[in-house]
Amino acid sequence: MKRLILIFSMLALFIFPSAVQADVAPPINPPGSNLQPGTESTQVRMVAETVLVDVQKDLDLRSLGNAIVTADFTMRNLGNDPESMAVRFPIAAQNGRFEYPEIADLKISVDRKRSSIAAPAFLMKETRAK
Repeated sequence: MKRLILIFSMLALFIFPSAVQADVAPPINPPGSNLQPGTESTQVRMVAETVLVDVQKDLDLRSLGNAIVTADFTMRNLGNDPESMAVRFPIAAQNGRFEYPEIADLKISVDRKRSSIAAPAFLMKETRAK
């Protein structure tokens, strides 16, 4: 009897196909995200990281929550030469409903001076289209 149920179940899977959804692969890792000993190409090191998550009172029943996140990363150049580097921050996060609202009010400072935010060209095209 169990075999008969299994056979009918398998036949039902093949006879009544259904549509499926797939997601894209995650973005490629940023340069330097998977360092191996001795392969570092920079003398810049992170010496401190402080992340404060202030969970807000949520009034929207559709929302899964709201928080104000403040992060401070202290970097130090151990070398003698000035360095320039690209860093990546998350621009959007899934809200649990397969929507990716853009993170608002992103501010970046270097040496306590505001720094410009540059996004990849493909992202800028998508943002302007919305």
